[in-house]
Amino acid sequence: MATEFLLILLFLAPAWGAVAQSGGIRGRITDGASGEGLAGVTVILVGSSKGTAAGTNGAFELTGLTPGEQTFRFSFIGY
Repeated sequence: MATEFLLILLFLAPAWGAVAQSGGIRGRITDGASGEGLAGVTVILVGSSKGTAAGTNGAFELTGLTPGEQTFRFSFIGY
């Protein structure tokens, strides 16, 4: 019984590590003067192909990131 439990633990341990190493960022991009959300702002993780665009109220979420310090680029054409 103890051996079976140990084997199960050994198989599940890598999955716990993978879950613990995933992070993300979310927020809302707004106009500084009016406070309105800015739809369509592009959010890119610099140095990667990961990115997203803000929704109609300026909200965005980017998941599956490595925890730690990251640099993001926000861009909005015509603003």
